[in-house]
Amino acid sequence: MKHLFSTLILVATMLVFSACSKDNSTLLNQEDNQTTTSENALKSASLDNKYIVMLSPDSEILTATKSQKGDKMRNRILSILKKNGLSSSPEEIYVQAIQGFTARLTPGDLKKLAGDSNVKLVEADQTVAMATGKVKTSPKKQTSTTTTLTVSTEVVPWGVARVGGGIDATGKTAWIIDTGIELNHPDLRVDVARSRSFLSTTTSPNDDYGHGTHVAGIIAAIKGNGIGVVGVAAGATVVAVKVLDSTGHGTISGIIAGVDYVAANAKAGEVANMSLVEALSPALDAAVTGAAANGIFFTVAAGNSSSDVSAYSPAHLNVPNVFVVSAMDQYDTFASFSNFGSSTVDFCAPGIEVNSCWIGNNYVLDNGTSMAAPHVAGLLLLGSLHSDGTVKNDPDGNPDPIAHF
Repeated sequence: MKHLFSTLILVATMLVFSACSKDNSTLLNQEDNQTTTSENALKSASLDNKYIVMLSPDSEILTATKSQKGDKMRNRILSILKKNGLSSSPEEIYVQAIQGFTARLTPGDLKKLAGDSNVKLVEADQTVAMATGKVKTSPKKQTSTTTTLTVSTEVVPWGVARVGGGIDATGKTAWIIDTGIELNHPDLRVDVARSRSFLSTTTSPNDDYGHGTHVAGIIAAIKGNGIGVVGVAAGATVVAVKVLDSTGHGTISGIIAGVDYVAANAKAGEVANMSLVEALSPALDAAVTGAAANGIFFTVAAGNSSSDVSAYSPAHLNVPNVFVVSAMDQYDTFASFSNFGSSTVDFCAPGIEVNSCWIGNNYVLDNGTSMAAPHVAGLLLLGSLHSDGTVKNDPDGNPDPIAHF
């Protein structure tokens, strides 16, 4: 269990919200200046291939002021590209969570970068897609995903009550790395000015899918306004960090850009929720670890593959300030879809028939560890994360503690 305030194989992945598929390929890795390369990676590269290049930390950039970091990082990248005779231009530039960039690279470019002592790893960028948890029905729970509700009066969802939430958290801030947030939803306090999109297809952080709005409502839906639902940390400010589009698609590079933005702008003690998992991505793992080292809490969905989290990023992380969350039902029973991990999962939280906000000023029931993680995010915003018993039927044999205020 992590303390609350404690501080390369090319991986081809398909990212999903609370569900994953694994595709093992190859990667270019450099640790302590010892480089290994894969012939398969070099042969498969093309002019259209986009790669995430992670650099070793530069102390001058680390100590630079916020306004100077971007220019210094760009200059460093351009110098590395020029030194290696690369004609590629950087697309995304990462400064805070990790130092690095993305670029279109040829097989020859990969060979050159493999010999550069500044380069820590190179990982292929991948298109990613989302899915939600599917519940095996039983006489006690007959559920469907994203069931639209008619809400005429304010209600406290069962999950919020179970974790001891519904407490006013005005002035606290949660960063939602997701599909965006419906910016004008009447039950949410969205910081529109700091919300961002990291998609090439839109500059708007508005949620045109629904998932991010649902997550935001679990954390921070307003209490006492007479409508909708109440969040765990009711009335907290939510910031949209949009990394997936209206079809639920995005890229690993865009997710890392979102994490980097949070690392640069969130304060220690604030919370970033990542209701997403994917097959192992060293670059994403490094970004989340780097951002969390600044004192930002990350809540991460364990995933919905009914398997061990050891195969998924960032859910397999066991580092300070990163909290991995499995899912349970109203009877404190482990969700049939939830991933598990005896040494990695920190808490279990409600993840079946979870009532929260949706786009179009609506409310829906949804299922998944995507819904469990934001319950813990809300508790972290309240500043008190304890447990209230353990979940039943945890498949790893080491029952996860149930998150509670």
